[in-house]
This record gives sequence, structure tokens and C-alpha cells, in this order.
Amino acid sequence: SYLAPAAFVPAVLAVGRCSVMGVRQIAAASLAPLVAADQLPGMCLQLASSLPHIAVEARGLSQNVLHGMLLQLTALLRAVATSNAASGGESSAAAGSSSSSSSAASANVAARVLDLLPSFVGSSWLGSGSSSSRASAAVRQAYIAAAGQLVVLAYTHWPALLDTSSSSSSLNKKTLLQQLVSSLKSACLAAVQATLPANGSSSSSSSNAGAHVQHSEPWTR
Repeated sequence: SYLAPAAFVPAVLAVGRCSVMGVRQIAAASLAPLVAADQLPGMCLQLASSLPHIAVEARGLSQNVLHGMLLQLTALLRAVATSNAASGGESSAAAGSSSSSSSAASANVAARVLDLLPSFVGSSWLGSGSSSSRASAAVRQAYIAAAGQLVVLAYTHWPALLDTSSSSSSLNKKTLLQQLVSSLKSACLAAVQATLPANGSSSSSSSNAGAHVQHSEPWTR
């Protein structure tokens, strides 16, 4: 039906690319309620697969688009967490085949969400803050938020899927998750360090820092 919530998803995704940050934030907050719970992992994969894995891939790409995508990813991953927590409560209250079916569905969602790990690890340079990445502060912050939400989901909701004794696939996912955690630690440290010179420098240093930031963000906006 054209009146179904899912019918508005393409429009909201498009609005998420707006040049106005406030509009991108509203679009991200509006997206998750329009997506059915069983469609959330697929939508996350769709967005994550578009993240550039190297800086060269980002040339000519608007940082507003990247920022909007990362905001939407964060909102969708939070919705996955909420949906998973709700289904867990229903499972504990249910009995027999209904409980088994709910558990199987939750495991399927978990496996699909953990399939995001390669995309997030591959695009971890977005949160690095290094001069070579040339990602804006807003993009770096949004990447850290999205990747952090994925890490929280993996460790708190589905630790069983990271059991390396179960399969080689689990071992690979655990390795990727450890790489993502390491990248996040570096990104958070870089974000903190980036604020230190401005706090302790002279006005001339601050103006030089501002010039450097402008130079380090050449993507289209």
C-alpha cells in the first residue's frame, strides 16, 4: 500500500542527504520508525555498503551525504537494539514453539547485523581524524557513534555468536570486532587530542588550526 510506512523510506533517505545538519538529524530520527523490525538489518547493510573504504573513494562525495548516512545507521542500529530487547522479553514470557521461533528470528537478525562488521572496519578511516582522512569533525563523530552502537550490540546482545569454538565464521567476526574496537579507541583518542591544542594555544595558533581544518576538508559539501 502507498500509505504503508515503508513507502516513505526512500523519501526520508533522500532528505538525509540535505545540506542542513538539522534536517539530516530529523531524517535519521524519522527513518527507524518507518522500517519493520525484520527489515532493519537489510536497511543497515544497504547504508553500510555505501561507506567508502578508502579516502580515494570519497573524492567528489559530499560530506553531508556521508554524515547523513552515518546518522541514519546509528538510528537504525539503536532500533535493532530496542527491537531485540523487546523480542527477548516476549521470548522469556512465551513458551514452546513460539519461544523457539522468536529465538530463531532473533539469531537471524543478529547474524545479519554482524555482517556489517566488514563495512565498518573497511571504513574505519572515517573516524581516524588523521590529516589523510580529510573527514569533517561531524563525519568523524557520526562514524564513532554508529560503530560504537554496533560494538555495543555485538557484545551485549549476541555474545554467543562470537564464540570462536563454534565456527570459522565466528572467529572471523570476532577478529573484525576486535579490529573495530581498536579503531574506535584510536578515533576517540584522536578526537580528544584534537581539542587540546585549541584549549591551550594563542589566538594566532587557533587561527592557524582553523585554516588547517578548512584545508583538510576538501570534499563537496
